[in-house]
Amino acid sequence: MTEVARVEKQVDAYAALHAKRREVLRKDLEVIDRAIRLHDIPIDPTVIPAIRTQTSGRLFNHRGLTRSILVALRSQHPEPVKTTDVALVLAARLGIDPLSNEFADLRLRTRMRLKDMCSNGVVRRLHASRTGYEGSWRLAEDAIL
Repeated sequence: MTEVARVEKQVDAYAALHAKRREVLRKDLEVIDRAIRLHDIPIDPTVIPAIRTQTSGRLFNHRGLTRSILVALRSQHPEPVKTTDVALVLAARLGIDPLSNEFADLRLRTRMRLKDMCSNGVVRRLHASRTGYEGSWRLAEDAIL
C-alpha cells in the first residue's frame, strides 16, 4: 500500500467519524428542541398583573420629601423638632388634614426618612433609637447650610 493510499484511507475514516458525530449532535439537538417545547408555556405576559403596583399618587417628586424635611428643620434650628411637628409642616404645605389617614401615612414616611437621614449623618437623633416615645430631631452640625 502506497503512502498516498494510506493517507486517503485515513482521511476517509476521519470524514466518516465526523459524519457520525454530526449525526449524533443533530439528534441531540432534536431531543433538546422537543424538551424545550414541552416546557414552553404559552402565556401572554401582558395579562399577568404586577406583583406590587403603586395605587396612590406620589406626594413629593424625587428627593422632595428630604428637601421639605430639611426646610422644616432649618426653620427651627437649633431647637429640636418632633417628628409630628415636621409632619405637620409638610401636611400644611400639601393641604393634608392632620386628622386623616393620609396624615398618618405622611408621618410614617417622615419618620422613616428622618431615620435614613440620621444614618447618613444629615440629622441628629435626640432620643433613644428604640423607644415608644416620639422622636426629636435636629440638623447635624456639619449639615447646617
